[in-house]
Amino acid sequence: MTGPLTVYRGTETLRRGWTTGSCAAAASQAAAILLLNGGLLGVVLSLYGKSAWKLLLLGILPHGIFEIPAIMLGCAMGLLLCRSVMDSLRRKPDAQPLEKLFPALFRVFFCYCVPLLLAAAAIESWVTPLCLGLLGPFGGGAGVGV
Repeated sequence: MTGPLTVYRGTETLRRGWTTGSCAAAASQAAAILLLNGGLLGVVLSLYGKSAWKLLLLGILPHGIFEIPAIMLGCAMGLLLCRSVMDSLRRKPDAQPLEKLFPALFRVFFCYCVPLLLAAAAIESWVTPLCLGLLGPFGGGAGVGV
C-alpha cells in the first residue's frame, strides 16, 4: 500500500542515505590523501638511511609546526559544520543555528588558519631550502635554488 506517509518515509530514508554516503566518501578521501602523503614521506625518508632524521628535522619540521595545526583546525571546523548541518536537518532543538556558525567559522579561518598557512608557506619557500642546503648535495642542497 503506497500512501503519502510511505512516500515520505522513502524520501527521508533516501536523504539520510545520501547524506551519510556523502560524508563517508569525503572522510575516506581525506583519509586516503593523508595515508598516501604519509606513505610517500616514509618512502622518501627510508631512501635517506641514517640522514633521514636530519631530513625530517630540517625539511619537514620547520613548516610542519605551522601547517599541521592549521590542517587540524580546518578539520575540526569541518566536523563542527557537518554536525550543525546534520542537527538542523534532523530538526534537533539544540541545533546551533547556521547563521551564527558561519561568521564564527569564517573568523577562525581568516584569523588562525590563513596566517598559519601563510607562515608555513613562507618557511617552506625560504627557510627550508636553506636548512636542506646544510645536508649537502644528496640532502636536497644542490638543486633547491638557494
